Amino acid sequence: SLYTLPVVQTGDDGVYLYPSRLSREEIEQVQDSARKAHRALGARDYSETHATVSSRGVYVIETILTPHHGDKDIFHTASEAVGLSRADFLKHMVEKVLP
Repeated sequence: SLYTLPVVQTGDDGVYLYPSRLSREEIEQVQDSARKAHRALGARDYSETHATVSSRGVYVIETILTPHHGDKDIFHTASEAVGLSRADFLKHMVEKVLP
């Protein structure tokens, strides 16, 4: 089972919104679509999926296999939402890769 970070929505002004304004059902659909895209691409450890939600469903726009980790990047915003600092994330990744 893949763990998904919280859904972070981009507002009309480009500012990241967390918590998202999406319904619980829409959030679950976005997370399911992100997991499917991750698996379909053969991603191993982590990815970042951008999607749009309409009345007809969730549409994946892109999945990034090497997300940016800058202070103003969406991956950083989602990580912070669950209390995961950049240092903790990087430590986790190094420990996962190195024996």
